[in-house]
Amino acid sequence: MNLFLNDDYKHWIPGPGTILSLDPERACFNRYSIRWEWQQGGELQIPFAPGGFRRPEPKLFGKAHPTFSLWVYNFKPVAGKLLFEFCKGEKVCCSFEYKLEFTGWRTGWISFLRDMVGT
Repeated sequence: MNLFLNDDYKHWIPGPGTILSLDPERACFNRYSIRWEWQQGGELQIPFAPGGFRRPEPKLFGKAHPTFSLWVYNFKPVAGKLLFEFCKGEKVCCSFEYKLEFTGWRTGWISFLRDMVGT
């Protein structure tokens, strides 16, 4: 699976049995994407900026929705889902699932206020 690349990946923490690497062959918006090799149950931690997760305040955004966006490249369809959890310390503040039954690049725009569980 490949993910869109920016410099933040240098702080990502791959779980046991998973590997992160740069992939020039599946680049989407840059010269490289990030390839994450994983097995079922694998984890990848992506730290937030200092202060951790803060729940978006709907009244501050009006009709706009604070979103989490991602691009994922899948080599072959997988009958499963990725689980994204947004945490503060060990506490899960909100989460969403992302289906993997596709081939090629897919994007996701997930609203913190509308699409996630726990917001």
